Amino acid sequence: MDFTNDINVYYLLVLIAFGGILFVGFYILNNYIIPLINDRMRMADRWMKVQLIVWIAFAVLLFIELLRVNAVITLSLVLVGLLTGWKFWGNVFAGVVIKLSGQVKKGETIEINDLSGTIKGIGFAQSLVINRDGERINVPNSLLRTNAIRHVRKKSNIELYTFTVHSGPGETVDSLKQVALNCPYISANQNIDVRRVKDQEFSVKTSIIDNAFIDQIELYFQKQ
Repeated sequence: MDFTNDINVYYLLVLIAFGGILFVGFYILNNYIIPLINDRMRMADRWMKVQLIVWIAFAVLLFIELLRVNAVITLSLVLVGLLTGWKFWGNVFAGVVIKLSGQVKKGETIEINDLSGTIKGIGFAQSLVINRDGERINVPNSLLRTNAIRHVRKKSNIELYTFTVHSGPGETVDSLKQVALNCPYISANQNIDVRRVKDQEFSVKTSIIDNAFIDQIELYFQKQ
C-alpha cells in the first residue's frame, strides 16, 4: 500500500526555508532591535506571546505537510518521540502554557514546596530560579504549572535611586514632586525626596521597582 500522497515538494522546502528565516529574524529582533526600544519592559510579554504563536502556527503547518508526504512515517516518529520523551514534552507543553498565560513571570519571587527564590528565566522545558543562597536551580516547568505557587512581594526588591533634574524657570520642589508622582516608572506609594541643588537644578531621590527603568525615568524628566 502506498501511503505517500501527491504533494508539492517545493512547498515543503519553502516551509523549511521559512522556518530558518523566522529563526534568524527573531534572533536579530531579540538581540539588536528590541533592546533599543524604550518601552521594551512593557512589550516583553506581548512580544514573547507573538513569537510563541508564530512558532506554533509554523509547527502545525509543517506537521500537516509532513503528514501529506508520508502519514505513516510521520505519525510513527511522533509516537516514538512522545513515548520516549513524555516527561520532556510535558515540560515543554507546561512552558508554553506558562508563557501564554503569564502564570509566573521573569523577576518574580516565588515559593513552591520547599523552594524559595527569584525566577531569572523561563525556558520551554525548565526555568531557572536563584534561591536565597544564590544557588542556581533548574525547575521543570511542569512543577511550576501543576503546583500551588506563592508569589512573594518583598520590599527589598524596591531600590532607591537619585536623579539630577534640570528644570525651567519657576519650577518648585512641590511641582517637581508632583511631576515625579505622575511618572509611571516610579513607585508612587514610596517616599519621594525632592531637593533644590542650584537655581534650576534639583535632586530627586525615589524608589524604583527595577534598575531597567532608569533610562525611561531620566528621559521622562528631560521631557518635562
